[in-house]
Amino acid sequence: MTKTRPLLGFTDNEKVNEIPNKELPLVIVMDIRGHDVARCLVDEGSFIEILYQDAFEKLGLKNEDLEPYDDTDLHGFNETSTLRRGYVKLGVTFIEEMDEQIVKASFLVILVISIYNCVLGRPTLAVLDAVTSTDHLKMKYHNKSGDVATIHADLKGAKMCHKAWGKLPAPQSVSILWNQKYPSNALLLTES
Repeated sequence: MTKTRPLLGFTDNEKVNEIPNKELPLVIVMDIRGHDVARCLVDEGSFIEILYQDAFEKLGLKNEDLEPYDDTDLHGFNETSTLRRGYVKLGVTFIEEMDEQIVKASFLVILVISIYNCVLGRPTLAVLDAVTSTDHLKMKYHNKSGDVATIHADLKGAKMCHKAWGKLPAPQSVSILWNQKYPSNALLLTES
């Protein structure tokens, strides 16, 4: 007889300060290459994982670590392309109390200034079979033993990102990027 895994879900008493979140993004800390990488945005709407150039360099990665980006271009409505360097495959470790789960993720490295270090999108969330809640500022998945693992948002990082977003200078251009294969999956980028 196989063990039935518990349902992944959220209850009202799991909300931060017992109130629904209406402002903060779901930002977590992940271990990448043995480094705690803060300001990682969890975005179910993103069809790719993104690693911003600054984080790429701080992780000690080099051009030799990149694989070519051979997919269709990412374009904005103004027909400009975003500057991308290529893909890098990295092990991402999610740590929850005494449990850790390691997932291989392919990050598209892009040359855009961001308040985030990376974006965790649907591909990795699907591998984890994770569910997220911005209302609760949590992410849940089944760990190796089949129990529910909960990753809590980095509240300090989420508040910093939210506060910084309001203080950023107005972008000179806003691009909605899409992959021509998956036009319904848009990604908003701003460039100053």
